[in-house]
Amino acid sequence: MRVAMLANARSPHTARWASALAGRGHEVHVISIRSAAIDGATTHRVGFGPDSAARLPTLLSYLRLLLSARRLIHRLGPDVINAHYSVTHGSIAAINRLRPLVLTVWGTDVVAGDNPVRGPKAWLNRFALRRANAVTSSSRFLAGAVDALSGADAGVRVVPFGVDTSRFGPGPGMARADGSFVIGFVKGLEPRYDPFTLIEGFAEVARGIPEARLVVAGGGRLEPEVRRRVDRLGLAARVEFLGRVPHDSVPALMRGFDVLVNCSVSESFGVVVLEASATGIPVVATRVGGIAETIVEGETGLLVPPADPSGLARALLLLARDPRRRGEMGRAGRAFVRSRYEWDLCVDSMLTVFESVAR
Repeated sequence: MRVAMLANARSPHTARWASALAGRGHEVHVISIRSAAIDGATTHRVGFGPDSAARLPTLLSYLRLLLSARRLIHRLGPDVINAHYSVTHGSIAAINRLRPLVLTVWGTDVVAGDNPVRGPKAWLNRFALRRANAVTSSSRFLAGAVDALSGADAGVRVVPFGVDTSRFGPGPGMARADGSFVIGFVKGLEPRYDPFTLIEGFAEVARGIPEARLVVAGGGRLEPEVRRRVDRLGLAARVEFLGRVPHDSVPALMRGFDVLVNCSVSESFGVVVLEASATGIPVVATRVGGIAETIVEGETGLLVPPADPSGLARALLLLARDPRRRGEMGRAGRAFVRSRYEWDLCVDSMLTVFESVAR
């Protein structure tokens, strides 16, 4: 099958899907306003001027993609077109009447927090959804948002963005002092991931567990303020900032955690939660968006209210004081991921959607 993906070639999500499809023997072309090499796939950059993320070049690049997409698709002659992110590539595909079209929604294209988007984004979504042959989302939560935007059951196929459990699995991790309790956070230091609740919650844990440590893997615009908060709370010796960590390094990093924390105030899915579970460690996460779909409450992890440092601390203290339960949750989490979110199963599901609409 020849597949044309309209997507951001620089996104790790795009690269994983394209490489996986190519690995199954399909011919994959990624059409993007950004340039990036993707294993097994051919990338076609349709951008304006130098490859820049600045606002004006980005807008002009999308305009160029809008004007040239039909011609490029005609030249490639794909069996199926997969547009990622509804309000950009999905709308461009819809305006050009590209078919057969599988529209893949990502999250912020269809939801704002826990609610469907409004205004121009809502209109663009309805326009793109009406012209798609099939729609996929990573979670039931996002599928519900699509239904709300379309005003009917849109028949969304839930195809999760899964985990390669051959890479994410138990094993030796980073070296650490004996007896320490290591809490991991693998997210950007951005408002939607609420790192301040993380720090305030950890401060409560640190008072009860002298050997507790926090490892923060991720950077972002809030990093300077987060570091200042850590200093004010007297936690500098117990919090380690690693900055942005390459995804290839995440499995080994997670093996050194006793528990992973995800304290987002909004999130459409929970890939990092699944990666931690596949690694064999329990998770404490907020009950928002699609995250609840990635945790079996009380079995693979614990769910807490968002923006509640004390609630987060209570859950962490519970696990810190019960290593046996942590082990049971880790084993249950890996089994859960392998049964429902194994990457190969997700690729199979996406191909089933493609084959159902292909020429």
